[in-house]
Amino acid sequence: MKVGEGSPGIVTLEITAPFASIDTVNFSVGAGSGYWAGAGSGAVVQEAGTVGSDSLVLGLGNDDSGSYTLTGGSLYATTETIGHYGSGVFTHDGATGFSNTTNDATTLYLGYKTGSNGTYNLGAGELTSDIQYIGYSGTGEFIQTSPLNSYNTTNELYLGYDNSGIGTYTMMGGWLTAGSESIGDQGDGTFTQWDGLNSVSGDLTIGAFSGSSGEYSMMGVLGGDPTLTVGNNVYVGKGGNGTFTQEGGSITAVNEYIGYQSGGVGAFTQNSGTNTVSGALYLGYGGSGTGTYNLSGGWTSVLSAGAEVVGNDGHGVFNQSGGWNIVSTNLIVGSGAGTGEYNLSGGYLNASNEDIGVGTGLGVFNQTGGNNHVSGTLTIGANGQYNLSNSPDAGYYIFLDTGTIVNNGTINYSGGYVSLNATGGNICTYCGNYDPNATTFENNGTLNISGAGAKTITGNVTNNGTVNAVNTDITFNGTFVNNGEYFSDPSSSYFDDLIINPTGYLIGGTGDNFFISGDLMNYSVETSLWYTADSYLGFTGATLHEFYLAGWDSASSMSFSWDTLELGDGGSIFLNGGAGASLYVDNLILSAGSSLDLNGFSLYYYSLTDLGGSYFNGQLINLASNTGGGSAVPEPSTLFLLGSGIAGLAGIRRFYMGAWHRSA
Repeated sequence: MKVGEGSPGIVTLEITAPFASIDTVNFSVGAGSGYWAGAGSGAVVQEAGTVGSDSLVLGLGNDDSGSYTLTGGSLYATTETIGHYGSGVFTHDGATGFSNTTNDATTLYLGYKTGSNGTYNLGAGELTSDIQYIGYSGTGEFIQTSPLNSYNTTNELYLGYDNSGIGTYTMMGGWLTAGSESIGDQGDGTFTQWDGLNSVSGDLTIGAFSGSSGEYSMMGVLGGDPTLTVGNNVYVGKGGNGTFTQEGGSITAVNEYIGYQSGGVGAFTQNSGTNTVSGALYLGYGGSGTGTYNLSGGWTSVLSAGAEVVGNDGHGVFNQSGGWNIVSTNLIVGSGAGTGEYNLSGGYLNASNEDIGVGTGLGVFNQTGGNNHVSGTLTIGANGQYNLSNSPDAGYYIFLDTGTIVNNGTINYSGGYVSLNATGGNICTYCGNYDPNATTFENNGTLNISGAGAKTITGNVTNNGTVNAVNTDITFNGTFVNNGEYFSDPSSSYFDDLIINPTGYLIGGTGDNFFISGDLMNYSVETSLWYTADSYLGFTGATLHEFYLAGWDSASSMSFSWDTLELGDGGSIFLNGGAGASLYVDNLILSAGSSLDLNGFSLYYYSLTDLGGSYFNGQLINLASNTGGGSAVPEPSTLFLLGSGIAGLAGIRRFYMGAWHRSA
């Protein structure tokens, strides 16, 4: 049966009788005398009745055009081709509020051949099929407009199926139910969802094969509430190029792969709305796959996942400038043969554990703003790096807040605050709600602390590697145990309790200041590596301090000596140590009300400034020359000036330790 076969003008067939019935093998609307000799233009308007056909074709030949308007009744076809070689338009819109206008097609093609065009407009009604090809080899467009009783159900949905196919789906409302969806299978596909529910029981793939391009946009910015539920996996850039943009609405999926395999390039941008992944989110999953996730927005922009891997075996980048990223188990940056990068410039990141650089994976975490809260352990691997700095655009409060830090790689700390929180349940440890005695920062690699402005690490620190403090002020609120190298050039370091074990040592020169508010316990035996003969040591606070001495009483050996030792107002020092231990300083300053209990040990000095202090129970021995540092006597009240940040040591020349340190 043909409507508009090579006829001038448009031939229209109207089906209006309630019990009308048409049953035909081939039903062509707009069919010329041949595929390449078409001049046919046909239209069918079905308001009632039943139409059945093995094959329904709209726009059979190159120049043919056909249209079908279904406003009532039922249509059944094994195959429906809207735009075979020519162009076709199918309008499916029953009475608003009713869904008894049905179209049942086993296979639906929109834009079948190269150069063809097919459009399907679905308003109120039901479309059911096994497979839908929107842009098979030609150009196809599906528009779902009605929010009331608009249903599209299919087992498989393809947009841009063949390499020349171009398919678009615009969803303004209603319900789309599919077993699987491929947006840009081998060609180009675009899915724009303004409202309604898109439910996929299997996989949603965007950019499936090499050479393909797929794009999915959720646009809930004009009052709509688009919802996407995926029963299995979401692939963005599986083997081709894929992009996903979320502006509002909600997404749920089991796993999400952004840049799945070699040749796959995927990008996910979330500016608002919720994206919930019950399993894992992967960026750069395998081979040379590349995946990028951009998270921004405010409190309504939330990504939550069971686990996240940035750079699994491919290359992954996560850029977070706002919103919430909540990871219930592990966040991994750089794993396997992959490379990963996480850039946090704003918003909140919450994870149970974070691993930066796992195994041979290369991982970099750059935090210039926002809050990174790890309730468990932050681990930086041997190939991992964590950079914490203060971006001018990020504001003042930048926090790395974690239960435990284990650094086997490199941490560069030049801005913000580091807080260790034992319970892991409070992202505001800087408000004072933390237990520093129950947490640890274990440095087995390199910790570089630099830059202007105060730096703070709250919690217990154990250094088994190297700490470099360069041109900065750093405060350690907790116990600092040093089993490795602590290098200062020039900086001011503030400690509660400082414990230096046999393998640990300090290196400092002129302008390097070490402040102790608690105890200093020096058990070091590294006499050839230790150098503080040009450095300042001050005990702060009107409290009792224990100072355990590692040196020995020998005028020819002045190991572990200091340029200046100052005891603050009202403070007390109790010297302790092994048999024969002693202490050598160039300048000794006893502030008002201070007391020095020598406990039977000898303290050698070159210059004494007594501002109203006292000493007892041992010997103060004046040396004819200084300890070798070459420093002059500082001005009085040095400790007060340095502690308040008003001035540095006066009259002390700078001794650059860089060359000496490299040769040690």
